[in-house]
Amino acid sequence: MKKPMIRCTLAALGVLAVLSCLQCERFVRKRYPLTLKNNAPHPIRYYLSLDYPADAPVYPDTTLPDDRNLYQRKVNPGEEFDMYEYFATWDKLIADLPGDTLSIFIFHVDTLAKYPWEQVRRQYKILKRYDLGAEDARRLGSRITYPPDASMKGVKMYPK
Repeated sequence: MKKPMIRCTLAALGVLAVLSCLQCERFVRKRYPLTLKNNAPHPIRYYLSLDYPADAPVYPDTTLPDDRNLYQRKVNPGEEFDMYEYFATWDKLIADLPGDTLSIFIFHVDTLAKYPWEQVRRQYKILKRYDLGAEDARRLGSRITYPPDASMKGVKMYPK
């Protein structure tokens, strides 16, 4: 007689646990990654204007900052890497930037190894700069590629 009651109680607890987990989703912080896919035949490095020091230039001034240590991890050919992770919408992140635009600089690793940072900075030795607005980030699904592919159409880039 007791076995059916125990089964019923366990089943009810299981249903309650599943329902509780479904409700937990609203308490979990949603993650918004910004992903870089390297389709070039060589490794690249990147710099996000999010990481600038307080006194660094910001959009529309796209001068590279003085600090050489701002460029980030090497991304090998064929590799996809989450460059940044935010816990609010891209609209909010980009709206909070001083110029409402996120600049992403792409460098060839050999350039950074060969030239002093001041020369890279002064001669603007970048492979590409993407200037993303919130609409771009949404349209791209927060995934950018280097070199730019058809999905990147409409994104402001330098050099063109």
